[in-house]
Amino acid sequence: MRISPPAAVAAHRWLAGLLLSAASAVAMAQAAQPHVVVLATGGTIAGAGASAANSATYAAAKVPVDKLLAGLPELASVAKVSGEQVFQIASESFTNEHLLKLGQRVSALSKQADVDGIVITHGTDTLEETAYFLNLVVRTNKPIVVVGSMRPGTALSADGALNLYDAVSVAASKDAAGKGVLVTMNDEPRAKSSLSSTMAKTPSDTSSATVHALPTLPGQADRLLRELEWKVIRRLDGLLQGDYRTLMRGSGLDLADLREYQPHDDVRHIDWNVTARLNLPHVRVFTEDREMTAWFLLDLSPSISFGPEGHSKRDILTGFVAVLSRLLTRHGNRVGAMLYGGASGQAERAVDTVLPPRSSRAHVLHLVHRLLAPDAKARTTSKAGGAATELHRLLRTGLANLRRRSTVFVVSDFISAPGWEKPLAQLAQRHDVVAVRLLDPLELELPDVGLITLRDAESGEQLQVDTHDAAFRRRFARLAAEREAVLREGLARAGADTLELSTDDDLVDALLRFMDMRQRRVRAPRGAPSTLSPAGAAALPTAA
Repeated sequence: MRISPPAAVAAHRWLAGLLLSAASAVAMAQAAQPHVVVLATGGTIAGAGASAANSATYAAAKVPVDKLLAGLPELASVAKVSGEQVFQIASESFTNEHLLKLGQRVSALSKQADVDGIVITHGTDTLEETAYFLNLVVRTNKPIVVVGSMRPGTALSADGALNLYDAVSVAASKDAAGKGVLVTMNDEPRAKSSLSSTMAKTPSDTSSATVHALPTLPGQADRLLRELEWKVIRRLDGLLQGDYRTLMRGSGLDLADLREYQPHDDVRHIDWNVTARLNLPHVRVFTEDREMTAWFLLDLSPSISFGPEGHSKRDILTGFVAVLSRLLTRHGNRVGAMLYGGASGQAERAVDTVLPPRSSRAHVLHLVHRLLAPDAKARTTSKAGGAATELHRLLRTGLANLRRRSTVFVVSDFISAPGWEKPLAQLAQRHDVVAVRLLDPLELELPDVGLITLRDAESGEQLQVDTHDAAFRRRFARLAAEREAVLREGLARAGADTLELSTDDDLVDALLRFMDMRQRRVRAPRGAPSTLSPAGAAALPTAA
């Protein structure tokens, strides 16, 4: 059949319109797909081996991200995927600098409007630590997924391709939004203790993946971690502990010196042979161990919630513990903690939580998380008729359970029922004890602000007072000064160094004062225990 020219033109226009509509539909479908960015860091998922039949011998971090994505054309049906090679290293080579750079890149991508999800390919050795770190420092509701593999892509039993497909599917799913940093693994040969609960609703496209969600922490964790890594640690690293000796006293076996016995010396170090020859008591001085164990005995009773918003005594406690823990663990030392609530209503429970000493970065993050967790905050909220804090319970628990000589930080405001002095002194005889006292200036002197309501943080009892009354303010200051004198005398008798941290004090300056105190104690060990006030002036109280 012959088509007339006008009919041919019409048919051509119809066909062109049909093709244009199809192209528009394809373009619209592609535009409707979520955009997922894959950040590659290396690891086994990017590994390659010489033999496909041998998955044990291979080299990690060999395959670039563009080749990984090119080997998975099925991703085009899930999302619009683009790749970026951030690092090409094995996961055991991850350093703090790598973590910070990765966190900055993920944070920047999460703020881009054209990015809907982020996938990080990672080695399995430090995968959980990286996921936990990103969960702390990146604030976004967009899905962030960390993925790895147990075998390289060249192996016959390779699992990386399926894991990456599942990770992109999760990152492209709206159900994964707002769940924090996720980890997807098809094959899970071991339990991941640093990951918490399974997603309540797993995206339908990822039925074969094992998906774990990390708990979202309060905003304080983000600020604290940034302070720890960028502001504090870099200024203090190397001051608390050098490459060969720690400023903390260890339990070394190498004899360094002999000197005359002084008050507060450990009687177990007396050298009886030298004492008999010279007719004067002498003690052995040992070279400190390069590795040490530090324990934090933490008072989380209601009174430590006192202070300015965002800078209360509890905030000071959390910052001090986080920074000092990280300083110690960076050099292989172990840190543990005992948490005492004091207001739990269970008198028989001396300690609420015990974290055994470990040296990993994840352990420090776990400790910080426990201090920032809602249940820890609830313990610092007083109730009417609540019992007074009994700090001696925490100290006796530490005395009974800490067998190996350690450095012990007792962090408290020491607002407690009487009886804590003796167990603190006993603890100081066995261990190197530092009493970290938390205080707020308003606990020492009231301002003239008129009629206010005062509430006892321990019992919940309330009392209205008129701060316009100058005589009342003088009585308050006098009683506070008397309590200060009794408290400092008790700490001096216990033989423990004392560091006072105020809510209006700078944490870095306070830690620098503490390190200066430790340096002076190492250089002149025969002195009495030191007390450093928030102003930085050191006083050497007379031992009783």
